Amino acid sequence: MDFLARWLLKLQQNDNLLLPFPQILPCLLYADDALLFFKPSTGQAQVLKTIFTLFHSLSGLNVNPSKSQLVFLNTTIDVREACQHILGCIEHFFPITYLGLPLSNKKLHKNDYVALIERFKNTLNTWTSSLLSLAGRLVLINSCLSSLPVYFMSVFQLPRWVIDILNNIRRTYLWQGRNANRKLVTVAWDKVCSPKSIGGLGVSDIYTFNLSLLAKWYWKWHSSDQSCWRELLINLHGNSPTPPINSPLSKSFQQLQPIINTITYFTITSGTFIQLWHQNWGLGILSSNFQVLFSYCLNPDITDYNFLQHLAAPLELFRPSLTSSLLAQQQLHELVHLTQQTLSQPISLTHDQIYCKIAPNQLTSASLYNFLKTFPKIPSDTRLVWKLKVPPRVTTFSWLLLHDKLPTIINLQKKGMTIVNRCCLCKSQAETMLHLFRTCHYSLTTRTITSVLSNCNIPNLDMGIALTSTELTLKQKELLAIYCYYIWKERCSRTFFDANNQPRSTAMLILEDWRLLHPD
Repeated sequence: MDFLARWLLKLQQNDNLLLPFPQILPCLLYADDALLFFKPSTGQAQVLKTIFTLFHSLSGLNVNPSKSQLVFLNTTIDVREACQHILGCIEHFFPITYLGLPLSNKKLHKNDYVALIERFKNTLNTWTSSLLSLAGRLVLINSCLSSLPVYFMSVFQLPRWVIDILNNIRRTYLWQGRNANRKLVTVAWDKVCSPKSIGGLGVSDIYTFNLSLLAKWYWKWHSSDQSCWRELLINLHGNSPTPPINSPLSKSFQQLQPIINTITYFTITSGTFIQLWHQNWGLGILSSNFQVLFSYCLNPDITDYNFLQHLAAPLELFRPSLTSSLLAQQQLHELVHLTQQTLSQPISLTHDQIYCKIAPNQLTSASLYNFLKTFPKIPSDTRLVWKLKVPPRVTTFSWLLLHDKLPTIINLQKKGMTIVNRCCLCKSQAETMLHLFRTCHYSLTTRTITSVLSNCNIPNLDMGIALTSTELTLKQKELLAIYCYYIWKERCSRTFFDANNQPRSTAMLILEDWRLLHPD
């Protein structure tokens, strides 16, 4: 395949293979997928036919016409039919599939996203997860479902309606599993998608992750000066500090521009790819620092290089009404003075360097995602539950307990269910969180037995207070979490399976889990 690529490139250089635009490459090859470009004519089609024949003779590899597609743009019917006859391929229309992604010359339609949604649903249908706990379903969502659209999102920005459908699939599976009739009191999806460091479940936020993946192209645009795709866009659209305005990437950058500009900065050598007003090149974001002056600017996207060319007569870059504003004139004099000091070194032809403030070497999708999800949110106490060295099922249970979202009788009554509120452990008082875990006779007996046998006192405290307490050891907090989990498990066993385990039996289950963590 490399030989074929070099051959096509040589033919292009010798003008034997004509391309629609001289700036583009004649082919894109990846494994056994090839994308070839040529100027539609019978002569050029015959050239390609000859190349394929010679390539087959030399390598033994043959082009399969049934798996090949011809896509024309602005071509007459006669030429299209002649090319199909010569090459033996059937004509197709955009969008086509290349490397597993839709390739189109227009905005993608709803039908182009159906395959992604169906892949989500089909993956879910293959899982036999009726017996999985919340922790197990959480692992499947994070490791499988949330990773399915990553490849697609690294190129395209998903519409809101697609994100809503994917989120609904994940949310339904997280709380209900495969049981469509099951109803649980759920935590808000925003909290579920928050990082564990601020008290969430750590499920990826598709919208934010999508923007973070696309932001990598912004970084590559400014850091990879020798990349093929960047040189192609520059040849087609000219030098620009951002991709062309009609590019889907550029539309995505517009949403991230304020955030990206605050976490990146440039060192100027040429200034040809740095926006004077919107990017940080040593003086901060000038559109914010010189708001009055910026309102008079004729070209908001002017580069540093072009601004330097007008330092002798800077008024040419602003509207004539600038002279009527004393404040704007003062800001202009200040900007010219600061620019002369900052850009005192002579302009060179080397590439401007971009740096990231939130990552040591370069901007990554993960670092930007974490930044967007944690700033400026205040961490909650529920984040502390992830520091406990307990089984995942206990961790997720404790997380729900801290949010008061366990399917207790009170919470189910809020959902409209008619249930008699009575504790199934002692069968004497109403079931409340305080009674169930702290004052119920069954719970108190289990707590006492566990504390004696483990030689570790279980604090009679609310879980949230215990986690933030500095007087309790980590072992006590872990034992409290496991204790609450098994009290809840016994409560559910009595409710649904008519179980009747004694406090000592429950205490032994607690100790079994705890001693696996602390065998000494």
